[in-house]
Amino acid sequence: MAQRRMFSLKVVDTDAFLDMPQSSQLLYFHLSMRADDDGFVSNPKKIMRMIGINEDDLKVLITKRFIIPFESGICVIKHWKIHNYIAKDRYSDTTYLEERSLLHTKENGSYSLDTECIQNVSTGKVRLDKGKARLDKSEKKKTTASPKKEEVEVVTFSIDDMRMVDLLIELIQQNNPEWKMKGSRETWAEHIEKLHRIDERTYEQIEAMIRWIQQDSFWSQNILSTAKLREKFNDLIPRLRAKYKNDPLSKVIW
Repeated sequence: MAQRRMFSLKVVDTDAFLDMPQSSQLLYFHLSMRADDDGFVSNPKKIMRMIGINEDDLKVLITKRFIIPFESGICVIKHWKIHNYIAKDRYSDTTYLEERSLLHTKENGSYSLDTECIQNVSTGKVRLDKGKARLDKSEKKKTTASPKKEEVEVVTFSIDDMRMVDLLIELIQQNNPEWKMKGSRETWAEHIEKLHRIDERTYEQIEAMIRWIQQDSFWSQNILSTAKLREKFNDLIPRLRAKYKNDPLSKVIW
């Protein structure tokens, strides 16, 4: 494994990165320095303990999409290939082949979870049972559990469903620190899951809409839940397209 690591200003000089707490930025650099040649880190919790960082900083990196977590506890640096180019004579293939199989590399070099691949192998999903979230490999979208005392509906959401929920919550709180969430994260995730599965909106489209809404002075005050987001989604697409009609990226997303 190579012993030197590089960092691209295209990533670490962005507002999204610099707006994070300094402790989260520090954790990002330490994770990156200890990643293997494909950007995978096998012991993020050990690194956190070593440098005195708490789990909230790891959650910030996940929410801000600077790292991608896996059920195994391993994480990968999302923009690894933007930061680093390792010559073939120094490159060592990652040993975390199962996790790597869940990723695909975008045109800009960043990693992204391969949703289709995740569905095929039935992994990386969040199982919600009696209000407790945990990663599960075998649940279908909706099943009925049969405990001894009472029936409990078990609803399974993808990592991306929960990530969209956390993103919307974070941006709402940035706009209004006094805002209080109504309902549970699980209820919010259900609307995201339907927006993706039934309304056939990609997670890139959902994320783009969330970020645009929370930058708009009117809609940021009127769309304060995933239920409202789904209700207004189709109506807001023309507005979003008009706003970014000269942005090449918007054509790719929409």
